[in-house]
Amino acid sequence: MPLITSQQIGVTPVRKRKKSSASYAARKHSQIHQALNVKTRQQPETAFDVSLPGTSTSSTQLYEDVLQNLRTAYQTSKTLQEKCQILTLLPASLSERDIQRSIPEATRYLIRKAKKLVSDKHVWATPDPYSRQPFNQEDLNSAVSFYTVNELECSVQSPRSRDVVQVKEGDNKVAKAKRYMTCSIREAYVRFKTKYPDVSLSLRNFYSLRPKWVSISHVREGCVCSCCANFELTTITAINNSEDDLSVCSITSMCVCEESSEACLSGVCRNCPGTEALTAQSLGLPEDEEIELATWESGGLVKRTLSVSEFVDILRKWVGSYITHDYIRKVQREAIRQEKCAVKPGIVVFHFDFSENWTIILPQEIQSYHWHKTQISIFTCVVTTSKGAQSFAVVSDDITTTSEKSSGKPYARKNVQSSTASWRFILTSLKIGRSYCHRRHRAITGTKPKLRYLRAS
Repeated sequence: MPLITSQQIGVTPVRKRKKSSASYAARKHSQIHQALNVKTRQQPETAFDVSLPGTSTSSTQLYEDVLQNLRTAYQTSKTLQEKCQILTLLPASLSERDIQRSIPEATRYLIRKAKKLVSDKHVWATPDPYSRQPFNQEDLNSAVSFYTVNELECSVQSPRSRDVVQVKEGDNKVAKAKRYMTCSIREAYVRFKTKYPDVSLSLRNFYSLRPKWVSISHVREGCVCSCCANFELTTITAINNSEDDLSVCSITSMCVCEESSEACLSGVCRNCPGTEALTAQSLGLPEDEEIELATWESGGLVKRTLSVSEFVDILRKWVGSYITHDYIRKVQREAIRQEKCAVKPGIVVFHFDFSENWTIILPQEIQSYHWHKTQISIFTCVVTTSKGAQSFAVVSDDITTTSEKSSGKPYARKNVQSSTASWRFILTSLKIGRSYCHRRHRAITGTKPKLRYLRAS
């Protein structure tokens, strides 16, 4: 009987370098065995025109049809779990390379996972669902508390007593006081990583841990002074026109030391780079372009088109003013908070704000009454004791003041007689902006402290 060569049966010859590999020898043995089986049956079938039992053309076609159906099912499946289940239907004798030839879309990772799934369980077994690495409970608590702690300056509590959010804790619903974030999520995440560098939380996970009662909308009771407004307008303009990835924190950090101290934020540190560090190169501003800027001047919004050098000069002015302004505001807010937290029995903390004047409108008034309208003053106060805080609103028809200084206001310290008092005066308007009592003022009266009209019934 003549010898049958590897070329006649369509099998590549055995490589000498891989003779020592047991898996390679087993695979070649299986290929040669199948090829010889087909070859030895094809010759008698062709010579005698008969169909012998065993491997035939019809069975080969059936095998190819099954592989094609599995490939189609693999392509139409949507999840990795379904694809892994389909790969478990393939014969265990097929190697990874053979499976990739039959189903080119299959990855080696899924092929190995399917083979392991068959060996561990069975064919068409459901793979285990994907599970991420669990987070440490302490890290989660740190992220949640970062949103709600006043000392971290991530959010502020709403002064309105009815501004609450119902949160379900167990089987009961608890009313949580609503809070408003004072910065963006990305800026809060940078502060969080600075305070907790060892916590492995991504920005996405940090955002998902935000409590329900912490709103990401802008704080409605923020500072309305021209310093804060112009600082925000100039920094946003710089960020929008910069070719680099700028942020408000990165702009302010250029002007102070790497580890900023009280002297740096107060503007008396001699080692700080100062506002001179803000240049067109450091900000990533193209020098050959014009920049449109809008700032508040003399009570109105003025829009101008400036060159890069002119814009940088204006940016330096407002950034330098804002750093000191913001630091003083935070120190004063912290002093008030500590004063209220340290209240002992027998001590009362009064938190005043400017009074609000209302003009009385009478029904069916005559035309000349417009020049003789009377006004009343609504004076607000927050009293903090060891038992809690209470809000008061006093209505008075005396709206006259003797001076524009603090001593001429209704809450002057000379009006409180026979009492031992500690005076904490906080500037407002252009230098410090709105205080906490100002927000409580709006919570009590529901309005802003300016001229209002009151319709008498």
